[in-house]
Amino acid sequence: MSQFLVVTAVGEDRPGIVNELVKMASQCNCNIVDSRMAILGNEFTLIMLISGDWNAVARLESQLPVMARDHNLLTMMKRTGQHQAASYAHRLELAAVTPDRPGVISQVTQFLAEKRLDISALSASTEGEQLHMAVRINLPDGADLGEFEASLAPLAQAASLDIQLSHLTPLTEIRHKE
Repeated sequence: MSQFLVVTAVGEDRPGIVNELVKMASQCNCNIVDSRMAILGNEFTLIMLISGDWNAVARLESQLPVMARDHNLLTMMKRTGQHQAASYAHRLELAAVTPDRPGVISQVTQFLAEKRLDISALSASTEGEQLHMAVRINLPDGADLGEFEASLAPLAQAASLDIQLSHLTPLTEIRHKE
């Protein structure tokens, strides 16, 4: 039975460091199921969902702290289960641009939390004086898409956001195309 482990690593960005982490997972006979990497300031961040049999995952858990020490990395691991994709009526991406200022991202996430909507991804970056944000949102079955779209106008006005909403392909359609 497959075991699952979330691994997070943060450290100084330098060539080859991501390869070292990926190579270690491979050498422990683990599979990388999902991953995200970003450069934040001078640091890289890598998050991976690892799977493998019990021995492989345990081997990675024991070897990663030594590697982290040797490469001056901050790492964290947590056992988890296999992700079970929920059924959503709509998958959306909210893209927003606004003058950069503290609290804007919080306004958007608070709005979504109050509506009890699932955020599946969030990215934000500042370019010059402008904040660019993209938030992937899952609307559950029974959610009123028109009502949600209408509720964005007050948010856009209150937070001075230029918002574009895109409809993403449902996961079931993607799976059937493969």
